[in-house]
Amino acid sequence: MQDKRTGRFVPTVGEWSDKRGYIYVNISTLQDPHLRDLCRESVLNRSYGKRRSGAIYKHHIEMIKKVLRPLVKGEVIHHIDGDPGNNDPSNLILLSQKEHLKDYRELAYENKRLKDILDLHKISYK
Repeated sequence: MQDKRTGRFVPTVGEWSDKRGYIYVNISTLQDPHLRDLCRESVLNRSYGKRRSGAIYKHHIEMIKKVLRPLVKGEVIHHIDGDPGNNDPSNLILLSQKEHLKDYRELAYENKRLKDILDLHKISYK
């Protein structure tokens, strides 16, 4: 859900966010039993930290709905606009870890080039 005043995405009942802005959802609060099962299987496949608490990232749920299967280890869901709270399916893309790292390496290279150009022309960027 999006806050009309600030424009930021905020959690609803059964959800909470971490300090980075990623929204978690308690799997047991999901209404659709098939989706609940796919989410539980996805959490077991991926073996990430919140497994014991019965929680899953909201963007993982949205991707599971999109691809109609559990996620597997090595798959990364990328937020196209960079906002971890914007879990609209049109803002999410499923990548392999290799593809995701490649995108970030290219971005880091472009940022370094931009900083070098700004430094050359003595333009502050901080």
